[in-house]
Amino acid sequence: MSTVLLRYRYAWLLFFVVFTIKEGRALETKDWGQAWLEGQTGFHRDDVNPLLVDYWPTLAADGDESVLIPLSGKTVDMIWLARQHRNVYGSELVERAVASFFADNTLQPVTTQTDTHVWWKAENITVIQGDFFMIPAGSLMDVTAFYDRAALVALPSEQQPDYVATMMAMAPALKHGLLITLDYAPVLAGGPPYAVSPDTVYSLYGEWFDIKLLGSAPPERIPSRMAGADVSSLVEHAFWLTRKACAC
Repeated sequence: MSTVLLRYRYAWLLFFVVFTIKEGRALETKDWGQAWLEGQTGFHRDDVNPLLVDYWPTLAADGDESVLIPLSGKTVDMIWLARQHRNVYGSELVERAVASFFADNTLQPVTTQTDTHVWWKAENITVIQGDFFMIPAGSLMDVTAFYDRAALVALPSEQQPDYVATMMAMAPALKHGLLITLDYAPVLAGGPPYAVSPDTVYSLYGEWFDIKLLGSAPPERIPSRMAGADVSSLVEHAFWLTRKACAC
């Protein structure tokens, strides 16, 4: 059986698992929408993440590859990646954030409405607006790389396995990615951002990827919600994920 056919079958198997787990449940929109409305977006940064610039070359991603940025907000990291790759796909729940991204970067998007999402596209950047967990399996068959700086850490631990399964279902051809997490003592009051340790990363992604820890260091910026807290244990981890040969 061809590799392509196996990937299609694998995508629909993952879709069945994800749908079964989340039947009747959609990602809660109120808190994130309110955060954007009130400008409570300390997770957003106006410049390109230096860890992306430092570590993305490690993937040796080809310019013809397409890249997925889950829970992208209005990050300018999409602009940086779009200059190097054929297509960049973001996914964002809140319309205000998506509209702001295109306006801030003087891009004129064309929108396409589906049953569950609105696809905003300008040049080689597409942002899928709506519930990440409801993006259909196989929607991004051309995507082979991903970049996650603020998606996994935005979700509580009980949603993280579903997040990974959903990503693998929508983009079953993924072969490598850069993942950045924050880790800290749980007594620092939950999240977001939520603490994600290397052990958690291995548990969540180990079925599909070989995982290499590229580096760990205190973050250059402290998340705004942690201002004034004891952040002596706060550390940022960068991981290089490479698809296992048997995962198809």
